[in-house]
Amino acid sequence: MQNFNLNRNLNAKQYLLQLQILDTKINQKIEESAQLRSIVQGRGISYDSERVQTSPTDVQENIIVKYLDLEREIDKMIDAYVDQKDKIINQIHELSDVRYIKILFDRYVPDENGHTKSFEQISVDMHYNYTYVCDLHGQALIAFAEVIRNNP
Repeated sequence: MQNFNLNRNLNAKQYLLQLQILDTKINQKIEESAQLRSIVQGRGISYDSERVQTSPTDVQENIIVKYLDLEREIDKMIDAYVDQKDKIINQIHELSDVRYIKILFDRYVPDENGHTKSFEQISVDMHYNYTYVCDLHGQALIAFAEVIRNNP
């Protein structure tokens, strides 16, 4: 599991992007889990095409163990994600400029579908031009870096 603390090798933008990275990893693990579940249910493995020295029951048991281990890993990842998301949202909310809060939240905090907004979408939502939103984003990252330095 990754350490989410800001350090000298990790800037504010990279720190915020960790939510999207973890969200992607969780979704990939969920896909892997679904594939294993499919195999366990007998739809993904064929025993007649290859001869294996272990019995089908042993293979099935090994796959079930892998599936259960993966489910536990996913649960831990989701717990870490929820904790980190809550922490980052609270840190964003410590900013004093509502524009910075809106931009950082929309850009870096994934919604329930794992999506974040593009600068184009944010500029439309805020009724600002694209260049101005990009400039505000840079200022927001500087302000956010200060927040995390003062309250890690």
